Amino acid sequence: MREMHDEIDILQTLKHDNIIKLHSVYEDKTTLFIVMEECKGGELFQRIVEKGQYTEHDAAKVIKQLLSAVRYMHSVHNVVHCDLKPDNILFVTEADDSEIKIIDFGMSKVLPRLRSLREEKSWQRFAARGLMPAGNGLVVDRLNELGHHAIGGDINDARDGFERVNMEEPFP
Repeated sequence: MREMHDEIDILQTLKHDNIIKLHSVYEDKTTLFIVMEECKGGELFQRIVEKGQYTEHDAAKVIKQLLSAVRYMHSVHNVVHCDLKPDNILFVTEADDSEIKIIDFGMSKVLPRLRSLREEKSWQRFAARGLMPAGNGLVVDRLNELGHHAIGGDINDARDGFERVNMEEPFP
């Protein structure tokens, strides 16, 4: 239950057009009720499957929104999503030009100022494929993978959740 409260705390601090909005939280003795923004357009994963591939222009519109949200999370709040993949990106509507929302902040971390993910001992054994520590100590979500899969890469690779990562070795 602590993990859920951590996720709620993170969502309560994030206020960005491309991050899912948390409206309210109710809790009784046995159940936690979370009221979030409604997104009717489905997952990016499903759109890629249905389209087969995006044009570079359409993929660029999605990636631009993702970059805006990730920049905000990293630079304003020191939040790292840690599970950014097509399944965790929703479209608000079914329209082709729908706004996107990043969801599922359950694995997210708030990094202390001037620390990198490499120093976070709690999850050095496993890391989301969407992460890559940069040489300057900052953590950078690997949005290029999402773009690659949207434009025509192997979508099965994009859906692969986690891989074992040796945090002592440099990322590819």
